[in-house]
Amino acid sequence: MRVSLRLRYTDRKSLTDLIATADEVGLHGLWISEPWGYDCSALLGWCAAHTDRLELGTHVSSVYG
Repeated sequence: MRVSLRLRYTDRKSLTDLIATADEVGLHGLWISEPWGYDCSALLGWCAAHTDRLELGTHVSSVYG
């Protein structure tokens, strides 16, 4: 079974800590939703810079945002 973490928006320090913890406990992936007015692509880029192992993706991406 693969277990992933779904995140909402948070500050960079907390996000970096969550990524490190997800890596340490062996989670499979990290998914970020895109509520109105935020860009999940930028946050996924931040996440990619802080992990070598986690699979990254969007939980929900807004076509209107």
